[in-house]
Amino acid sequence: MSVSGTLYEFPFDSLLNLTYIDMCLNNLSGSIPREIRLLTKLKYLDLSFNMLSGKIPEEFGKLGAMTRMNMSNNRLSGGIPSEIGDLSNLLNLDLLRNMWTSIPNSIKKISQLYYLDLSHNQLRQEIPPAIG
Repeated sequence: MSVSGTLYEFPFDSLLNLTYIDMCLNNLSGSIPREIRLLTKLKYLDLSFNMLSGKIPEEFGKLGAMTRMNMSNNRLSGGIPSEIGDLSNLLNLDLLRNMWTSIPNSIKKISQLYYLDLSHNQLRQEIPPAIG
């Protein structure tokens, strides 16, 4: 069974202690709501293989407990927000097969990051020296 609809229907304000979300391989569409910032204990987020579009909200920088994030195989676009650099505990970041156009220099602040996949995007800049 798959879930369809948007993430705007997700009860973020009722699940403040949530640490793990896996909603991959569903039929989720639309953008990622700013309310995701309420999940400050979230460590694992997998929204891969959906039809999500738009940008990652700046509020992602508030998810400081995050260690693994997978948003691959969606329709996310624009520049990866600089606030991603605020995720200092991030170990694994998978953003492949989207429509990203740029990588922020702030990504160098994620010193524990050991896995980064940005392949199959539309990057239009040189790789920042900190990760190249």
